[in-house]
Amino acid sequence: MSGIMAKLMMQFKQELLLRGYSEKKVERYCIYLGLFFLWCHGSMEMFNQQMFREFLANMKNKGRSLYKIRQYRQIFRFFCLYVLRK
Repeated sequence: MSGIMAKLMMQFKQELLLRGYSEKKVERYCIYLGLFFLWCHGSMEMFNQQMFREFLANMKNKGRSLYKIRQYRQIFRFFCLYVLRK
């Protein structure tokens, strides 16, 4: 993961904790985002909606439940909104 993405992830983590999310939930969210960033090779250029759709399709093909896929989608939206505000 690039330095920029790592910094954004840490700030995002702190933001979620300040909003009252539990430590366990925040860790899980960061793991989900980390999986996505690893999947797109940690590149900011590859961090886009189309790449995320491909990631979700890949997760579905690997047998992830719809519940998990919805969580991935929710976290991605939270993170995108956070990045846009920065």
